Amino acid sequence: MEPEIILARHDERISDLEEWRRSQGKTLEKINQKLDDIERIYGSRPTWAVTIILSILSTATGTMAIFIITNL
Repeated sequence: MEPEIILARHDERISDLEEWRRSQGKTLEKINQKLDDIERIYGSRPTWAVTIILSILSTATGTMAIFIITNL
């Protein structure tokens, strides 16, 4: 094979690899953005302690309302 053909093929392969690397970089940026969104959403959720306390208070309020209504 002629050296010009070999060099042309190498240049083509290099440009293909550079394009692939750019597309992988874009994909990685999208994944990082999604992970940041998930962390932000997860961080705004109440803790288990808050969830348990709210459940107990809701149950107690409902039970007291039923007790007051049925004993009138």
